[in-house]
Amino acid sequence: MAIVLQILLVVWVFRLLTNVFRLCATKFYFYLFKNNYKHLNRCSRPVGVLFSKANTQQYVVCTERRYSVKEMYQDYISNCLTDRHSSNKISKIFNNTIGVYSYRIRQNFYPVFWLTAPVNALNSVNVHPNTILSVLINILFWLINFSAGYFLEKFLDNNLPTNLLSTFDKLI
Repeated sequence: MAIVLQILLVVWVFRLLTNVFRLCATKFYFYLFKNNYKHLNRCSRPVGVLFSKANTQQYVVCTERRYSVKEMYQDYISNCLTDRHSSNKISKIFNNTIGVYSYRIRQNFYPVFWLTAPVNALNSVNVHPNTILSVLINILFWLINFSAGYFLEKFLDNNLPTNLLSTFDKLI
């Protein structure tokens, strides 16, 4: 049981740090976007990765004037960061991405999220079981977890003292 709790603690810390880093990075690029940073096109790849990790909108309608004709086309958000005509839409998408990462950070502190850890792990890899199957997966996970912890504790209580004493006798 203690091993599973330690693993969950490591996952909790890793998930928290990852989402805090992504939130800070998104806020930094949003700050650059709002202040019309002149080399914003250099940041297009990391911005695209942040949007894709948050599963927010990937495309935006961009406008471009060619030969005195206004042309509209759909492109990746990261390619349209310097387009003045789509700046309001990109600003909304930045705010949505910041909201997603803030929600994921808060989700780390919700106990119900961690009680349903196996189903949440499946959902993170785009496997969405139905309600009955997800309840069965959670119950099975926690039954195996508690029984493995119980039997491991019994095994260590029965075998560790005798093996430990014989090991100390060999060392001396």
